[in-house]
Amino acid sequence: MKEKPENFTEGIHNDDYENEYLQTRLNASRLVNITGRETESLNGKWNFGVDLYDTCRRSHWWREERFSADGRELPVDYDWESWEYITVPSCWNMQKDELRYYEGYGVYTRTFRYCSRAEGERLLLRFEGAAYRTTIFLNGTIIGTHDGASTPFNADITDIVKKDNRIIVSVDASRSPVRVPMENTDWFNYGGIYRDIYLVRLPSVYIKDWFVRLAEYLDLIGINEYYGWYDPDFEKLPKILKNSNPGKPVLICEFGGDARLGQRGTIDELWTEDKQKRIYEQQVETFKKCPYIAGTTPWILYDFRCPRRLNRYQEGFNRKGLIDVGRKTRKPAFYVMREFYAWIKSHEI
Repeated sequence: MKEKPENFTEGIHNDDYENEYLQTRLNASRLVNITGRETESLNGKWNFGVDLYDTCRRSHWWREERFSADGRELPVDYDWESWEYITVPSCWNMQKDELRYYEGYGVYTRTFRYCSRAEGERLLLRFEGAAYRTTIFLNGTIIGTHDGASTPFNADITDIVKKDNRIIVSVDASRSPVRVPMENTDWFNYGGIYRDIYLVRLPSVYIKDWFVRLAEYLDLIGINEYYGWYDPDFEKLPKILKNSNPGKPVLICEFGGDARLGQRGTIDELWTEDKQKRIYEQQVETFKKCPYIAGTTPWILYDFRCPRRLNRYQEGFNRKGLIDVGRKTRKPAFYVMREFYAWIKSHEI
């Protein structure tokens, strides 16, 4: 083993510091179905700090060691209650202009009171979503770490919770080759606790999960296609569909084109609402004539931030949304899809 130099400082020089937090994974094997359970929300105002160097985990801020072994006060680098407030759930990028493009570590903390209501009661801490790697601490104890921005996770905190509690959450929104999104991708990785947090009360014995098996397997084909946009020759699509015989249901998982809200022109001009609307009209008319297309999902409902899209119409956004980035104003193509789905419903057997 390589000897550590005399000036080695654990909270600064330990490159393997993260291993400590990866011993307890809050993955799907721990997930409890909370449908119909008694829950209490921890949403609201939390104290928040940008943690550029992941110092909370490197230097063990979560232990809250403010005094030495002989009782002398220590100079610590955090001050929870003086930190600014941030709303949970939210993405920190949307809370302050200076955080708009921040991809890194952030630390959340708050206190809460817990009083048991029944003998043998179990208590879960439930997160519906946080981006991307989330490490949770409660009362100076590591609860565990979860990877993945879009999946819920929970931990049983029965043996750690007290009457008065401090929870600390470190969230890492960095891009990585082994994460989704990767280092170079088509959307911006908004960071933070962006979905609800609950305390979930359970009896001492409970059913962890239940499900209904609908089929032994589901066999279908998913296709992403952008005929009329990335491939300007739309006529290729009906020819391909006509000459294909997949023998199983097909889902058109992505299709569409970009349009800047309010940008008008002819159906042949890129980036106009008129061009986007025409693409959708051509797509749905083609879908209606293809018997094996079983479903469609246009890309996408809302415009979204994407730092690699920088022309005069995009300005840092993917403009393929049927609704503008403000999530209020619908583009003309929205109504094409609404009419198409109404047509499908009227032709259901």
